[in-house]
Amino acid sequence: MRDLRERELQILRLIADGMSDRAIASRLNLSAETVRWYNKEPYLTLGVTSRTQAVRRAAALGLLDLPIAPAGGDAPPSAVVAAGALAHVSRSPIQYVERGGVYIAYQVVGSGPVDLLFFHGFISHLEIGWENPEYAAFFEQLGRVARVILFDKRGVGLSDRVRGAPTLEQTVGDAVAVLDAVGSKRAFVLGTSEGGAASLLLAMQHPTRVRGLLLLGATARVARTGAEPAWAAPREEFDRRIEALQQSWGQPWSIERFAPTRLHDESFKAWWSRLLRGASSPSAVRAVMEVARDVDVSAPPAAAAHPHGRAPPARRSRGPGGGGALPRRTDPGGAPPGVPRRRPHLLRQRRTVRPRHRRVPRRA
Repeated sequence: MRDLRERELQILRLIADGMSDRAIASRLNLSAETVRWYNKEPYLTLGVTSRTQAVRRAAALGLLDLPIAPAGGDAPPSAVVAAGALAHVSRSPIQYVERGGVYIAYQVVGSGPVDLLFFHGFISHLEIGWENPEYAAFFEQLGRVARVILFDKRGVGLSDRVRGAPTLEQTVGDAVAVLDAVGSKRAFVLGTSEGGAASLLLAMQHPTRVRGLLLLGATARVARTGAEPAWAAPREEFDRRIEALQQSWGQPWSIERFAPTRLHDESFKAWWSRLLRGASSPSAVRAVMEVARDVDVSAPPAAAAHPHGRAPPARRSRGPGGGGALPRRTDPGGAPPGVPRRRPHLLRQRRTVRPRHRRVPRRA
């Protein structure tokens, strides 16, 4: 093994102190891209794939002199952070839960005090994902504060392949089955990108299972048929994107939009291409994106306001594009979506019954 350069050791020390690439770049007056480039060489030299592994390996080899708390005293802040960086984050074997004849792959990362159910975007792969250092660092960091529950949606990654694309209701049902399999009664739910819609539906249909909802890079709609919303792509343009995606599947698709700073990073592009190929196929991913195109969650769900935590029945709504979408609000009273419906049984006051007094005629 070659000796690490002084700059590489300097960056490793800052990583051990818990600093992000951006913070390290600011401290050393470098660009974040330069810091990431410096990270690669120690990874190769040390034979590791994540920041945590790099710090742990360097410390074991005596390359990092991490501070140790004095006996009977409090550890300095850097020692606490470094100890956290070195702390092992458990990762369960990939397991399966069966639902309706379909087997769903899932994995648990960490053992924190709360549960966190993570909804991936339109693709995922529970094995290939870990090959990327940043993917590994992200979930290892989450695993220090929570028990992170990951799963591949049906038809994607290591889960059973299915004909067409799963509905959002199926995805939510599979997620609940995974929660049951790992013994989670209530969990925080984090939905990213296309997984945001299923996260919302889970919170609406199963409010007692959700402690909190977090959305990362999610959107209410990805395509529009008219002028609104202006930030969504016109349906025709989105259909062209789907066609291009299908034709170029297996290549580093849309990396210029998802990870523009990695556009010239050949190792990242190779990993992204391998993840795409392992997670789905051209026809299957087309079906997934067509379902995502027709989802519209702009109408707020009413589950949270419903008495006794029971969610109102959801229906599949067809918008202007004619596609089945995610749950719009169901109001039996005829109120339009987004407008609260009066609930007489909740608003009606109990009347006070006053005794009737018989009029007694005055005496003359």
